[in-house]
Amino acid sequence: MKCNVAASTQNQAFNSLLFLYRHALKVDFGIHKDVPRAKKSLYVPVVLSRDEINAILGHLSHPFSLVVNLLFGCGLRLFECLQLRVRDFNIDAGILTVHGKGKKDRTVPLPAAILSELKAQREFVGKLHGKDLATGYLGVFLDDAVEKKYPQAPKELIHQWFFPQQSLSLVTETGELRRYHLHESLFQGAL
Repeated sequence: MKCNVAASTQNQAFNSLLFLYRHALKVDFGIHKDVPRAKKSLYVPVVLSRDEINAILGHLSHPFSLVVNLLFGCGLRLFECLQLRVRDFNIDAGILTVHGKGKKDRTVPLPAAILSELKAQREFVGKLHGKDLATGYLGVFLDDAVEKKYPQAPKELIHQWFFPQQSLSLVTETGELRRYHLHESLFQGAL
């Protein structure tokens, strides 16, 4: 209580002490009915109005504004959005395949209002990928199993990040040039 930790942290610590005394030390912990138990607060989140959201979007530059549109329009988590690849978008059908937490994939509709922005971003990624290949680029980061099975996959356009970072990353162990996706701290700073 003195450290102002969350209710769940307080209760976990209390239950850990009870377990230690009862089961490990085999000692009676004593009467603990007067010990105050932490209760979860009734926190009500603040939700932005439509005008507030539009004001924020008006101040964001590309690609951050597109990221926010996808977050709100598709109900994505930030990391899900930043890890999108070109292959995840089916712009013609208007659907997006999201690879979520726990390896659970889901398909969500794309907002019609941002389809033209998505097409422009896909073209930008294609041009950037062409420039990267001309400079000796070895591809994006992929899972080791995918890269071993398909050695050329990191260089294919469909595997490129939809929101690539601005510069190539040098892998110090191998000396390879690779590209990573836009880092969440850049987005959070822009927001």
